[in-house]
Amino acid sequence: MRHLKRRLGSALLLTWVSACLMGHVAAEEEEFELLSDQSEGILELQGETRLRIDAIRGHISLRRSAEGEMRFAAVREENRREEMPILLWVRDRELVLAPPEDAADERYYLEITIPAELATFVDTTDSTLSSAGLAGDLSLIGKQSRTHVRGQQGALTIEQEGGTLDVDQVALESDLRLADVRGRIQRLDGPLDLVARESTIELIDANNTVSLELEQTKLVASRLQSRGEIHATGGTVDIRECSRGFSIELDETPLTLTDIGGPVEVDTNASVRFHNLTARLRVHGYGAPVYGKGARFGVDVETTEAEVTLEDLGGNSSVRGSSLRLTIDGVKAQNLTIETNYSSIEAKNIDAELTISNDFGDISIKGAVKPVTVMSRGGSVRAHDLSGAVKIEGEGELFEAVWLKAPADGQNVIINESGDVRVALATDSGMKIAAETEYGEVVSSLPGLEMSGDNKSATGNVGGSRGTSTLQAKAVGSVYIDGIAVVGGN
Repeated sequence: MRHLKRRLGSALLLTWVSACLMGHVAAEEEEFELLSDQSEGILELQGETRLRIDAIRGHISLRRSAEGEMRFAAVREENRREEMPILLWVRDRELVLAPPEDAADERYYLEITIPAELATFVDTTDSTLSSAGLAGDLSLIGKQSRTHVRGQQGALTIEQEGGTLDVDQVALESDLRLADVRGRIQRLDGPLDLVARESTIELIDANNTVSLELEQTKLVASRLQSRGEIHATGGTVDIRECSRGFSIELDETPLTLTDIGGPVEVDTNASVRFHNLTARLRVHGYGAPVYGKGARFGVDVETTEAEVTLEDLGGNSSVRGSSLRLTIDGVKAQNLTIETNYSSIEAKNIDAELTISNDFGDISIKGAVKPVTVMSRGGSVRAHDLSGAVKIEGEGELFEAVWLKAPADGQNVIINESGDVRVALATDSGMKIAAETEYGEVVSSLPGLEMSGDNKSATGNVGGSRGTSTLQAKAVGSVYIDGIAVVGGN
C-alpha cells in the first residue's frame, strides 16, 4: 500500500462538492484538501476526529485498526480484482471518502480499518454496510440498505429507510430511526431509543433502559433486563422472558406478554394477552379485551365493551368497567374485587374474599371458599358450591345461594327487592334461619323451620345445633329453602 504524506496534492476549492458530498457543505464553499485519489492507502492521523463516507454504493466493510492509523482499499463490487479509485479529502478535523464525480453510479467493495479516535458517519443507498468492533461512535444514514453491526464499542446512531438491519452487541447508547426495515437487534448494554415505522423488529437481550416509539410495526422483544417504555400505533407487540417491567401505551396494537418478571402498566384500545406473569399487571383499556393465565401477584383491569377472561391469579386482583363479558377461573389471594355495570360475570374456583358490584347483568359464582359479597341490580345472582359466608343484596329475578358446606359461624344475608330467593344447604349443615317474603311465600322441606300461618315467614335451626352461622333471607317474591342443591326454577 502507498503511505500518504500529509498535505500532498494541491489544495482545491471544490465547486462540485454538492454533488459528491450530498449537498452537506456546498453552500458554505469550505476548502477541502485532496489527500488521495488512489484505490488504497494508509493515513496517519494528525488530530482528525471524524470520518465521513459519502455517496459510496456497493459493499462497505468497517473494521477497527491500530491507534493513529486508517487504511482503505477499494475494488469493483462485481470484480474484486479490479481496483477502483476513491477520493480522500480532509477539512479541519474531518476526513471524507467519496467516489470521483464520474464514478458516482459505480458499485464499490470498500474496506476500511478505523482507529478508536475516529467517529464514523456513513451515508449510502442500496448498499451493504458491515461493521465489526469499532471503538468510536458510528452513525449511518441509509436507504434500501443491508446493515450489519457487530461488537460496537462506541455509540450507535442509525437512520434507515428500507432494507434490513442486524445489530449484535453495542456497549453504549443506540439511537435508531427505522422505516420499512426488517431488523434484528440484540445484546445491548447501553440504553436504546428506537423509532420504527412499518417495520418488523426483533429485540433480544437489552440490558439497559428501552424507549420504543412504533407505528404499524411488528415487534417481538425478549430478555429485556431493564424497565422500558413502549408507545405504539398499529402493528403488534409481543414481549417475552423479561425480568423488568414496562409502561406501555397502545393504539390499535394487540399486545402479548409472556414470562414477565416486572410490573407492567398498559393503556390500550386493543387486545391484551398474558401468560405466566410474576409481577403485577395493570390494564386501562377502551374496548380492549383481556385474556390471561397465570399472574402470581394479581391483575388490575379496567376496560369497557370487551371480553375479559382471567385464569390462575395468585394475588389480590380487581376488574372494573362496563359492558363486559367477564370470566374468572382460579384465584388464590386475599381479595378479588369486581365493579361493573351492564356486564355478565362468571367467577369460578375463588379462594379469595370476593366482592362484586354489578348493575344490569347476570352473575354466576361457583366454588367460593371465602366470604362473598354481592350488590346487584337488574340481574340474577347464582352462587353455587359455597363454603364461606354470603351477603347478596339488590334487585333481580332470582338470587340463589347453594352451600356445599355452610360456614361454622358468621352472618349470611340474601335480600332481593324485586324477585325470589333460593337457598340450598348440605344436609349436614347447621344454620339458624330467618326468612320472610312480601308478596310470595316461604317454601321449605327442611325440618326445624317453623312457618307462619300464611307462609310469609319462617324461623328455626336447620341441620341441628352445629355452629353459630345465621341466614337472613328476604324477598319481594318467594323464598325457597331446600336441603339439596336446587338450581333455578320454582
